[in-house]
Amino acid sequence: MVAPIAPDLRKRDGIATTFVGGSGHHHDRTNHASIHWPSVVTRPAGSAAPSGPSPRPLTRADGALLSALHRLGVLVISWQRVTEDDFPLLRRWLEQPYVARWWNHETSPEAVARDFGPTARGEEPSEDWLALLDGRPFGLVQRSRLADYAEDFEALAAVTTVPDGAVSIDYLIGEPDLVGQGLGPRMIQAMIERTWQDYPDAPCVLIPVSAANHASWRALEKAGLARVAEGDLEPDNPIDDRAHVIYRIDRPPLPSR
Repeated sequence: MVAPIAPDLRKRDGIATTFVGGSGHHHDRTNHASIHWPSVVTRPAGSAAPSGPSPRPLTRADGALLSALHRLGVLVISWQRVTEDDFPLLRRWLEQPYVARWWNHETSPEAVARDFGPTARGEEPSEDWLALLDGRPFGLVQRSRLADYAEDFEALAAVTTVPDGAVSIDYLIGEPDLVGQGLGPRMIQAMIERTWQDYPDAPCVLIPVSAANHASWRALEKAGLARVAEGDLEPDNPIDDRAHVIYRIDRPPLPSR
């Protein structure tokens, strides 16, 4: 576990910057595609920054912040809302065998536009976020309030207690060269940290995972979530049985003054 760099939420030129440390069910509110919410994780000694283009230009303030952090030898995870311009990237990620095994998603251009388009246009209450590492997109996080999807809410409530305002996420690492580098737990942890800010009334984050997907639920444990229940839920991939494990993390208490 990497020690937190700083515990506060800082705002610079309208950009909220969360500094944090740290080592299968799919679903937008207002579109904030141009806003970056960086979360800092330390770079392992001797490792190089991953190469790859940023899908959109950073603002001058973002660039200054990234440059300063690079001089300090840190990596930056930032967030961008998915737009229709990102659909070819999502399609490529969904075609990766290790992603397809658990997401079981159609990957034709029409299917990606059908399933991600409503959220990108703000027609769905869920959110799709690109995670970027040093400006390079490497992962996807989907986030929603469980109560916004009645079927999912009822199924999960049959297995565990679902408090009012509970949020859930789903996630993937899309770039094959970055799989197995410890980014999954860090990405999850960074999104949970910003969820406490984005959803001030959310008491917890609840995440159901196929019991057979060991890598996924181990990433949740490394990110600080605890297993709170086991039960039967509909799998994303029909080759899997209905056995699921449920992980939860509660909003941290406010620091005492």
